[in-house]
Amino acid sequence: MSTYSFIYMIAYLSIGAFSGFISGLLGLGGGVIVVPALAFVFTQVGVEQPMHFAIGTSLAVMVLTTFSSARAHYKRGSVRIDIWRKWIGGLVVGAMVGAFVATRLPSHSLKMIFAVFLLFITIKLVMGSRLPSVKLKDSWYILLPIGFFMGVFSGMLGVGGGVMMVPLLLALGSRMNEAAGTAAISSLPLAIFGAITYSVLGYSGHNVIPLSVGYVYLPGFIGVGLLGILFAPLGASVGHKMPSQRLKCIFSLVLFVICVQMFLP
Repeated sequence: MSTYSFIYMIAYLSIGAFSGFISGLLGLGGGVIVVPALAFVFTQVGVEQPMHFAIGTSLAVMVLTTFSSARAHYKRGSVRIDIWRKWIGGLVVGAMVGAFVATRLPSHSLKMIFAVFLLFITIKLVMGSRLPSVKLKDSWYILLPIGFFMGVFSGMLGVGGGVMMVPLLLALGSRMNEAAGTAAISSLPLAIFGAITYSVLGYSGHNVIPLSVGYVYLPGFIGVGLLGILFAPLGASVGHKMPSQRLKCIFSLVLFVICVQMFLP
């Protein structure tokens, strides 16, 4: 292994450790960390369409990290299965549609969309505005299209849906721990179908690079995924010991920092 390859693998492992911890702590799926970090690394390596590879690889990684995080939250009883059942179909279909749309956009456009999206979510959290209350008993016809909408953006941006799910779940009356747990378990099928779509659509003559499956780069997937699995349960454990208000502050801060980074050239 060359010196550069070793350095990049250390970068993948470091990204995995931090994103896995954030995934378990906040139910983000880790994508808000993984996508910009991998895009930066891929740009340094000289990969064409770095955002496409970053998003595809991020979704593949989330299959591993969200499983670990969701399992930890489920064992602690902090998953709203009633909500999960009502929006899961929309999430899955939306993720595939979003991935299809993203593969037709330039890498720079995806980066700007990612940054604007995070800025909007951050402002909503900081201002403390709440979404309209929805009765969960018979609201599948509301949650299903909402799930589709979240799935489209998640499939486009590789963020796992947690950045949208957590504020919505809070507006629906969930505690922060329940919001994080439900977002984690909802992001798992979304990540699976999103990653498969990026893998299939990434096959073309100018997109193929060594050690990749479509838009999923295997060294990044392995490095980020391994450490993500190890650190996600730690994040979930810490999250259950922290006050909800402090978790919300961390959520907002993480989104703001990533947003600023994405706007920089």
